[in-house]
Amino acid sequence: MHQPSPVPSVSPVVYKGSRGGHNVRAVHHPFSQATIRDLCKAHRDYGRDSPYFRGLLRSDLEAAVVIPADLRQLFSCLLDSTELKLWEAAWRQLLREALPSLLTDPETAIDENGNALTLEHLMGEGRWTDPTDQASGIPIKALMVIREHAVTAFFSMVPDGPVIPYYKITQGTKEAFTKFVERLTRAIEVQVAEVAVREGILREMVFTNANNLCRNAILSLPLDPPLTIQDMLRVCQLKVPFMQGYDQDTKQRTPKVAAISGTQQEHIHRPYAPQRNKCIIGREPGH
Repeated sequence: MHQPSPVPSVSPVVYKGSRGGHNVRAVHHPFSQATIRDLCKAHRDYGRDSPYFRGLLRSDLEAAVVIPADLRQLFSCLLDSTELKLWEAAWRQLLREALPSLLTDPETAIDENGNALTLEHLMGEGRWTDPTDQASGIPIKALMVIREHAVTAFFSMVPDGPVIPYYKITQGTKEAFTKFVERLTRAIEVQVAEVAVREGILREMVFTNANNLCRNAILSLPLDPPLTIQDMLRVCQLKVPFMQGYDQDTKQRTPKVAAISGTQQEHIHRPYAPQRNKCIIGREPGH
């Protein structure tokens, strides 16, 4: 018997062809309540920064064509009213910056009616508030950009509490390299607005602020071509456990040698020399 997948899936927009196959129309289905409930539960139980929730949200959204109305519905369930305003403002700014490049791309420059793409299209506002119009009128490639910027705006929201500057985040001596990279990635997402430069900053900070073992492992790689984060993660995964074992073995051996040396020094037999004290009877030296 087929068992349903424990990971929720979404398919808000489905494209159906006509009988002749010449025309394709978009059919919109809102997010299911089960999908939203499962995402909200993962968000509540594991937190926004958890790899599980982040991976679940991205995989769900990337597996479907979603429209601005879907994104508003989803994030209104994940955020309180004030956070939602902040998210929407950040999303709007990212889309405003993306619009010029969309207008130069033939695949995204115009809607289905031949009109130039506008910020209203991207945000699902004004003339474009109706989900059916969004699904049928906005180019698919533009919908993908809209979705990506919505997710970026969400994960770029500043968490509660003090914010540590990303350049001050260092790897602990016993901290897993993957955990360190994840902490640094999250900080850069929040603190660096320009998405295009984040990867370069991450590479530089990962190498600069890694602990000695991981930095030595990274230095064992050839520098040409330039290293990627994946290169660094892999070499640390493969080499650091062996380097840790060697380092620990060295530390364990050193005290034993010192202890043996100290013991030997205590039991060294000195060569015999006659006592030079005078005999109390004959008043002659040592006998």
